Formats: sequence, structure tokens, C-alpha cells
Amino acid sequence: MADSNPHPPPPPPTPTPTFQPFINPLPFSSHLVTVKLNHENYLLWKAQIMPYLKGQNLFGFVDGTNATTSRQIWVILEDLFAAKSQAQTMHVQYQLAMLKKGFDSVATYYQKAKLLRDTLFAAGKPSSSSDFVTFLLAGLGSDYESMVTSITTPVDALSPPQVYSHLLTHEA
Repeated sequence: MADSNPHPPPPPPTPTPTFQPFINPLPFSSHLVTVKLNHENYLLWKAQIMPYLKGQNLFGFVDGTNATTSRQIWVILEDLFAAKSQAQTMHVQYQLAMLKKGFDSVATYYQKAKLLRDTLFAAGKPSSSSDFVTFLLAGLGSDYESMVTSITTPVDALSPPQVYSHLLTHEA
């Protein structure tokens, strides 16, 4: 005769888990060092951080066996990031050289150009005022040809704010 109990039998009991330390292969210390250092737990923290540093081949920087100066570390960081930074800087220079006013207002166009120039300055590649004025004038449309001629004719070069003032006057 079929079992008349409508409920299925309970699942077998699961064994009580035993603590298994999880070692994450990723080099994130927060996964391996679970104790935040404070005044009361130095020994416990040290017991966790030392194996981590040794596993990441960093302990030599702490115990002095890998005596590296801050300048050497800086050069290593520069080498690691220089190629990408140089490519990014060249891209910003290209954006500035190719920037066109198009249908933007003079104020918007000038702010875009100034942001690119400021970005280059922050990256250690400042452009001169005359280069910046050249980029500004090159990105103007044919509506500004007469003004570009008048700006480029004087013996004394105009500063970017002076060019901006002329552009705003021409736009009005």
C-alpha cells in the first residue's frame, strides 16, 4: 500500500561546519587580515599581516632586507604608469587640437578648450598662451575668419582672456 503521508521525509542532517580558513588568491589584504589594528590587538594583527606580506613578497620592504628608497619606489611607479599616462596626455592634446566650436556658444567652446588645457597642465604638459590661442582660433568656423585675421595680425600676441573677450564681442 502506498504511503499516505503527504509530506516528504526530512533531509538528512547536515554536519556542523568546521572552521576552514579561506585563503583568497587575490592580493586584497582585507580578505586575509580580518583584524583592524588598534592599541589592544597588535600581536593578533601582526600574526595576520606578516604571512600576508610574506605571501605577497612585500615583507622585505618592512623588515629592511629589501632596502628601497622612496625615490626608487617612485621610479617604479612612474615606469608602471608612464605609458598609459603618456597615451592619455597625447589623447588630450589631440582633443584640444581637433576641438571645434561648431554650434556651441563661445563661452561653452572656451570652457571646453580651457578644461583640456588645464588637464594638460595637471599632467605636467602645460601649453603656452600662444599655443592655446592658436588652438582656440583654429577651432572657429568661417564666421570668425575676419576676427581671426585681426587677432593674428598685431605685433604683440593677445592673451587667452583677451582672445576670449574678442570672441564674446564677435558672437554678440
